[in-house]
Amino acid sequence: MPKPQGKCIYCGGIGLTREHLYANWIRKYLPTLTDMHGVEEVETSPTGQEMRRLSHRSGDLHSKRIRRVCKTCNLGWMSQLQEAAKPLLIPMLDGDTITLDRKKQEIVAAWATMIAMTGEFAVDRFVAVPQSDRDALRLTQRTPPNWRIWLGRFRELPENTRWVHRVVTLVEKGTQARASD
Repeated sequence: MPKPQGKCIYCGGIGLTREHLYANWIRKYLPTLTDMHGVEEVETSPTGQEMRRLSHRSGDLHSKRIRRVCKTCNLGWMSQLQEAAKPLLIPMLDGDTITLDRKKQEIVAAWATMIAMTGEFAVDRFVAVPQSDRDALRLTQRTPPNWRIWLGRFRELPENTRWVHRVVTLVEKGTQARASD
C-alpha cells in the first residue's frame, strides 16, 4: 500500500517540495565545512535524565533540504519573506555593522522564525512548535507574540557542526499538568 502523501507543515496543503533549510543565496556566506554532518537528538525528562542520539548524514549541513513545505507556501509567502530579509541579512553576513529599525527587526525575526520552524522538522519526533504558531507566521509573516528572537555577531563555526534540537519534557507522558494557584 502506498505511503499517504505528506501535508505542508504550514497550511496542510499537498504537493510538497524539498525546501532548502538555508536558501541557495545564503550558502555563499556559510562556508562548506564537510561532506558529512551530525544531527543530535536530545530529550530531557523531568528527572533531568537525558537521552541522546547522534546520527551522521551525508552532505554539508548548510545544504540540508526538508520535504515538509508545499509548493504554494514555498514559492509564495516564504519566498516573499526570504526576499524581504535578504537585503538585510547580506550586510550582516558580510560582517558589516548595521542598524535595524523596528520594521527591519520584524522582518529578520520572521525570517529566523521561519528557519527555526521549518528546521525542527528535520526530526519529526521532537517537533515542539504548535501549529497555531506556524499558522500565525504564515498568515502575518511576523514572529508570533510569544517568541523572542535574539541576534548577535558569531565569529566562526566549530569544525564539528551539528544541528541540535533540544526538547524538554515538562510533564510525564500520560499525566496532565496542574494549573498553578
